[in-house]
Amino acid sequence: MNICEAAVLAGLPKAPSYYDPYKNLEGATTRRDLVIQRMLEEGYIDENTAVMCKSEPIILKDTQEEEKIKDYATLAIRNWFVKRFGYKALYEGGYKIYTTIDKDLQMNASEIVKDKLNYLQKKFGIQKLSQDEIRFLLEEYKKQRKTIKRLKEGRIYIGLISGYKKGYYSILINGFEGKFKYKRQKAFKKGTPVYVRYVGGSKFELVPYLETSLVTIDNKTGQIRVVIGGYDINKSKFNRAFQSKRQPGSAFKPIVYLDALLNGYTQVSVLKDEPISFWDPDKFEEWIPQNYSGKFYGDISLRHALVHSLNVASVYLYNKLNHEEIIRLAYRLGIKTPLEPVKSLVLGSIGISPLELASVYSTFANNGIYCKPYFIEKIVNSNGEVIYKQDPQCMQVVPPEETAVLVDILKGVIQEGTGKSASVLGLPLAGKTGTTNNYTDAWFAGFSPLYTTVVWTGYDFKKKIGWGATGARAALPIWIDFMAAAHASLENIPDFTIPEGTAYYPINEESFSLSNKSCNSKEMLFVIGTEPDYDCFGNFKIYIPDKFLTFLDFDIPQLKINLNKINTEESKEVKILNNKDFIFDIKGDY
Repeated sequence: MNICEAAVLAGLPKAPSYYDPYKNLEGATTRRDLVIQRMLEEGYIDENTAVMCKSEPIILKDTQEEEKIKDYATLAIRNWFVKRFGYKALYEGGYKIYTTIDKDLQMNASEIVKDKLNYLQKKFGIQKLSQDEIRFLLEEYKKQRKTIKRLKEGRIYIGLISGYKKGYYSILINGFEGKFKYKRQKAFKKGTPVYVRYVGGSKFELVPYLETSLVTIDNKTGQIRVVIGGYDINKSKFNRAFQSKRQPGSAFKPIVYLDALLNGYTQVSVLKDEPISFWDPDKFEEWIPQNYSGKFYGDISLRHALVHSLNVASVYLYNKLNHEEIIRLAYRLGIKTPLEPVKSLVLGSIGISPLELASVYSTFANNGIYCKPYFIEKIVNSNGEVIYKQDPQCMQVVPPEETAVLVDILKGVIQEGTGKSASVLGLPLAGKTGTTNNYTDAWFAGFSPLYTTVVWTGYDFKKKIGWGATGARAALPIWIDFMAAAHASLENIPDFTIPEGTAYYPINEESFSLSNKSCNSKEMLFVIGTEPDYDCFGNFKIYIPDKFLTFLDFDIPQLKINLNKINTEESKEVKILNNKDFIFDIKGDY
């Protein structure tokens, strides 16, 4: 602050409201000049300084320009406080606000988001601007005029393309001229609005149109640790983590699968993955769900369908369940947006916020205990009194046993399914990808035993991110980098807890039945009592004398051994099938 500006403040105490320069600029200027004159008379400044200050107008920061708001977490806190206590209290009340935000993680997330979105925009290319986008950006460009008095390094602006020469696009920004480097000559037409970051002189950097959001919740408390509402708050103050409603795609499926588990389904329940169609009365056409691969896989296990995100099998399952019950379950888990029992709900056709989805997945991670998300812990007034306090509000909303089974399946998504690239972290993790039609929304929702993080990527105006921009390719890379940072300083991270009443069993993946470990098997979690029967005991060496063959033929026909192929003179390896309680006890002199 210079002497001239300090003089404005020095003149305020006599009558702060009257000399408020926002309300009475003329009075504030007169008062400032009086202060300057007295400083000159008392010998604190010289004549030249006094003349300079009196000749300068008072420059006020535009009230719309929130320079102190450096990130989306701060903006969310500010908006929450103003809504509850008022705008005047925010600036005049002397309150101390204690939050749940992890400042270091917030900064890390902000840098990760910028780095990854820059990469993704280059990877998938800049999609053609729609007329709605162009109109919106031109309106923002006009509003920008009111706040730009000079360009500030690091700030993001909207510029208009004015030309192209030798690898550089020239731009106009409300009277200022500049350029940015970009190799593709035909990427932008003259007059196209673009986002750019000012780096000094006449140089700018192109900023992605592509947007994102990231929100992280502490599973045990519901405390929000990180809020990223977009690429940069200087680009857009719209908080996509809290305010946007986007289709979650397959990231919604686990809610439906949990309802199935609560209704007696298990990991090895058989689902049909075959052509299916429904009449859509709203569109007056037939709706035929398709898998991402374009193929059908016949009879598959419930686990396989979710791990590999098969749409057709998921629609089949949804059609077998009570749709209203699924919606009630979604509300218990943390969804606030009204849902409709449409056929496509299982595929995430109704928009919800990233915070809502994070709340759902945090409940999965917390063994079915829902903790209400919050980011303000307490507020203390200027007298040291606590005027607001928020403690964790948690309650069991679904049984821990079935929830743990779902978590075991979602661990499979990362171990062998669509989220496999996250296994590089070497942490106990579970989650689910989400991709909507025409690659307009890309999601990854996942958790460790400690934190749940949800990432969304897309455009504010719905359009294709790029060909093949699935949740695994456009959202998961952000999630991986952030979760690596979130767990980097932590040691001895525990695995997910296994509640009483559940146990792991070896499962023959070909027949969806129990097996001993010598067969082709995978360990899967079941609520005890719901595990399937045995169909594979393994390979045994048996020797059957001639005179014993008749006994086997007549008394144990369920023992599936082709006796004609057994050489009675020597031992052979024979697989015993489909008899859980088989006991082979030979007594007597044979």
